[in-house]
Amino acid sequence: MGILFKNPAFLYALSLIAIPIIIHLFNFKRYKTVYFSDVSFLESVKKKSKSTSQLKHLLVLFTRIFFIISLVLIFAQPYIPQNNSTNKAIISNITIFIDNSFSSSNENTNGKILDIEKKKAISIASAFKNGTKFLLLTNDLQKNHNRFVDYEQLLDYILQVNITPKTIDINRVISINNDFSPNINENKLYIISDFQNNFISEIKQPDSITKVSLIPVELSSFNNISIDSCWFETPNRKLNADEKLFVKIKSYSENENTEIPIKLFINDSLRAVKSFNIEPNETKTVELNYKNSLKGIYNGEIKIDDYPISFDNSLFFSYNIQDNINILIIEDNKNEYIQRLFETENYFNIKRQNINNITYSDIDKSDLVILDNITEFSSGLNEQLLEYFNNNGNIIFIPKVDNRYTENYNSLLNNFNISFSKIDTTSQKIENLNTNSYILKDVFKKVPNKTAFPRISKHFTTQQNNTEELIGFENGDLSVIKYAKNGNLYVFTFNSASKDNLSFIKSPIMLPLFFNIAFTSIKSNKIYYNINDNNISLNYKLPTNALISNKAKNIEFIPQINYNQSISSIFIDNNITEAGNYNILDKNKVIDVLSFNYDRTESNMVFTDNKGLQKLIVENNLKNWQVINASNEHLTQQIKLSSEGKQLWYYFVILALIFITIEILLLRFFNKNNLPF
Repeated sequence: MGILFKNPAFLYALSLIAIPIIIHLFNFKRYKTVYFSDVSFLESVKKKSKSTSQLKHLLVLFTRIFFIISLVLIFAQPYIPQNNSTNKAIISNITIFIDNSFSSSNENTNGKILDIEKKKAISIASAFKNGTKFLLLTNDLQKNHNRFVDYEQLLDYILQVNITPKTIDINRVISINNDFSPNINENKLYIISDFQNNFISEIKQPDSITKVSLIPVELSSFNNISIDSCWFETPNRKLNADEKLFVKIKSYSENENTEIPIKLFINDSLRAVKSFNIEPNETKTVELNYKNSLKGIYNGEIKIDDYPISFDNSLFFSYNIQDNINILIIEDNKNEYIQRLFETENYFNIKRQNINNITYSDIDKSDLVILDNITEFSSGLNEQLLEYFNNNGNIIFIPKVDNRYTENYNSLLNNFNISFSKIDTTSQKIENLNTNSYILKDVFKKVPNKTAFPRISKHFTTQQNNTEELIGFENGDLSVIKYAKNGNLYVFTFNSASKDNLSFIKSPIMLPLFFNIAFTSIKSNKIYYNINDNNISLNYKLPTNALISNKAKNIEFIPQINYNQSISSIFIDNNITEAGNYNILDKNKVIDVLSFNYDRTESNMVFTDNKGLQKLIVENNLKNWQVINASNEHLTQQIKLSSEGKQLWYYFVILALIFITIEILLLRFFNKNNLPF
């Protein structure tokens, strides 16, 4: 490893050493003849002092030469490069990442982690000369940070950094840095973090020109218990239904925890309380029960108490129980059995249309479309139904069992990987009920072996792929098939609402089957979203002037909305920064609710220390990576050493002072007459 120079042009000034050499080679003093009667004494003095005089001359010459050399090298600024770097490229752009996730709100013996990270960022920036441009990155990816700035602007940005619920991992940091710095010959990235394990779980080697410096802020691991997620037993919420809410709890603790209370609040009212025990590092599911007694919006919150990590102690969820379910029946002739079926419950809003007089716009407005005994499907109706299905629509298909209509039926069903084949005219008993499906899960607590199931006089045989059997015949043929993709299609292979099959109409199967299909056809949204989700899809068309609001958190904004038929995509654009339930307003009226929760990736408060980081670098063969572990006071010097190599110029300042001092001493304590000047 050789010595390099920042300003090698100054080395030409070494030619100045010729000046003292010339002066000492030529004695420019004028000599005067003095006559003595006896010079024998002077001759003896001359012989004795000749060797001493020559030594003095050489010493002064050498001190002056070395002084000039030292002075020149001071301006040339020699250094020993680090890590075999030739430093051919001058680094003028520096990226600094501050890890401001939830874990940085913790403290160590030196204070709050985020405050320590800010001080280290300032120390890093102070290590670089004027004119250096800096890019600041944080977990929340602030828009005003997406450009390189000077030192003064960087300080303002650093001081404004706050805790955020957003999280990105180390690979994303490196990727963003490379996107901002694609043309820099040598790019330096400084990552300041507590290095929680999830942040560096899967390190990938960045572009070889990127030099990554890890600046750890060490933090001890914490025990933690987290509410990880929740879900309902059934996918749709119904009025007056008993709900089973399952809550997943995770322990990130080495200790057993007992009698931990968990509380469920609905619309700020306590609806359920339970306690649970959890073993070290165990994942446990807790069941909470309550009843939907009213229509409208349900704002839910699940809570536990756990210290000191609190961001994952609550989980928000929400849903909306509609005033009614909109059902559109498209038919050839009025079917009294379908009419009577849904008239038993005023929760259903029924609309009937004849096949010859369809208003296509009503299809998109419906939660469920029933195709009852239609014999002909136009291409326009097929396209409309397929589009409705792809927009999360729900369809019940009831055929008229006749070979004359098979081709027409298949023109629609082939779009769903289903086709009718021949008609089986053998009377078959309905026998096989798929009680694992949520459509039939609660129809029977238990199906007795001798249950008198209805018999069907004739039915279509089918061919299908990727479908679910709901009900089957005793001979193995299918009687009710479900095809699910974007929406749901329920295909009957027999005429389920005709006087030819009164045994089925009067059976205990028909009403709960149709009701459950209707209830599960409600276009519901997810019960909660991650706070990092910026694009939210809703299964209905949202008003263009919709407002998202949480007055308690002082958050209110108009989102950007994109429409795809009856689906709305909401762009949150980082406007939601706190977990909670947020109302969707249309003209100050609450029409729906969205719930957002903090990301749980930081719930496991385990960190990688300095030795662990060094091990990761070695194991992953990260050649351009290093760990810089220094206090704020010494970090600036460490960065200079790392970026510029070992500086030697200050050694030559000392040497220059030594040589000039030696010369002064020589001139003062030796006879000046023996010197050239």
